[in-house]
Amino acid sequence: MRSAPPPRRSGKTSRRRVRPELGEISSRPPFALIRRDYNNVTTGTLRAVESAPPFSVDAVVTWVDGATERFRERLSRARAASATKPSPAAVATRRFRDLGLLPTLVEGLERHAPWLRRIHVITAGEPPPLPWSDKLRHVTHAEIFRHPTDLPTFHSSAIEANLAFIAELAEHFVYFNDDMFLMSPVSWSDFFDRQGRAHVFFESRRLFPPWARMLVERPSLHTRKLLTTVRAFARARPRTARAIGGRFGRFPRELHQPAPSRRSLLAGLWSDPAFGPLVRATSAMRFRDERALEIIYLQRLVALDTGLGVVARPPSHFELSLSARAEERAAALAEARRARPRLLCLHDNLPDDARIAREVSAELRSFFGDGACSAGPLEPTGDGLPDDVVRAKEQIAPAERASVTAHDGV
Repeated sequence: MRSAPPPRRSGKTSRRRVRPELGEISSRPPFALIRRDYNNVTTGTLRAVESAPPFSVDAVVTWVDGATERFRERLSRARAASATKPSPAAVATRRFRDLGLLPTLVEGLERHAPWLRRIHVITAGEPPPLPWSDKLRHVTHAEIFRHPTDLPTFHSSAIEANLAFIAELAEHFVYFNDDMFLMSPVSWSDFFDRQGRAHVFFESRRLFPPWARMLVERPSLHTRKLLTTVRAFARARPRTARAIGGRFGRFPRELHQPAPSRRSLLAGLWSDPAFGPLVRATSAMRFRDERALEIIYLQRLVALDTGLGVVARPPSHFELSLSARAEERAAALAEARRARPRLLCLHDNLPDDARIAREVSAELRSFFGDGACSAGPLEPTGDGLPDDVVRAKEQIAPAERASVTAHDGV
């Protein structure tokens, strides 16, 4: 006869670790912020994930057309008046090239992110041909720069330093370069959690791996700006800097993706004792400079430090490199169609050749127009959700899935 198991001792306490609730994380030390968090996309909140956001969210898009005569004249005058000669990378044609895809970008925002309250398109002054409305707004550099003497500018970080001063901008917004496109429906919860914390997207690759001899191998201007930013942050926020280094192994690379942002955080950088003078100096730099801060990267780091951001897995994305060789472009476009990403980002590696630029523009318009790489609203392909959430979506009955789609208007 089997004897009964001995009774448990009443004085013994369980050592099982309980995962903290979402609201507890922001009040804990920065080390607790450097973690992945999927509480807003658990299996029990699928319907909430696909619904309207609990707060207003805007989109901000920066755009430039370097082919106009007015732009070339301003650039020529600024170069002549500059006390220091800008580097070739700072004035390269690809920095200001327009491939005629801004209407495609805006159409993607309106179609695949209908939960956006407003879309602000920032330009140097020339309004691009778009159907402007109360939702789709044109904003000029002159309207947002705190110091008009910083204009004209040809420096993306200078523009980013002043984004917080867009009139009627929502506290929560997603920042897009003009080479970032939505390919299929996305949710606000891809960019923010329910507490309003901005999702921070990092690559698994290290920004400064131990084996890199970047200081003696002529790093790119972008990398030198990142190094300036990291050094400034590490001096001002050493505890969080150590936490990020422990979590990722030195500082991670930022993904070339839309950036979830907080208006109050960007505005607060100007008055921060450590960052304020550097932000002001960056705003005054008319051309890209290695002494400037990478404002969006700094925003991500400060968001983790203040609890206004949390590390999260990004939506599926594809980085499309534009080559001068037609066969290489065709292969890259075919790969993008097979990947069916939710986000697509372009990398302009084209030479200064108007004929090639026209060919690429036509190819891309055809690519975006055929819809061949768009994923379905509730059938994501590698959308960055945790595996348990993807499995839960697959187990939803067809009738219920249809009701969710109809209810949320996806």
